[in-house]
Amino acid sequence: MIRVKVTSFFTMRELLGDGQIVLSSNNCSVMTALQALSKKHGEKFSSQVFDAKTGDIVFYRIVVNNRHCENLNAPLQDGDEIQLYPAMAGG
Repeated sequence: MIRVKVTSFFTMRELLGDGQIVLSSNNCSVMTALQALSKKHGEKFSSQVFDAKTGDIVFYRIVVNNRHCENLNAPLQDGDEIQLYPAMAGG
């Protein structure tokens, strides 16, 4: 299992808070974590992060361990931190 800290801002912070998600597989990616968050928090999360038609991430800038993440297939390791920045905050 992999524990990932998720930090979010503005309205997303109200939805997610700051905390950890636990992913059941050791072969997890950034996209796996985002999908787990979507499953956990439902439409409120999904509609803020994913384009409804394409499923692409369009509204948020994703940062992993303080580095901009363009590859959503990048693997995650136990203890990694994902930060979600809305586009209006420079995303």
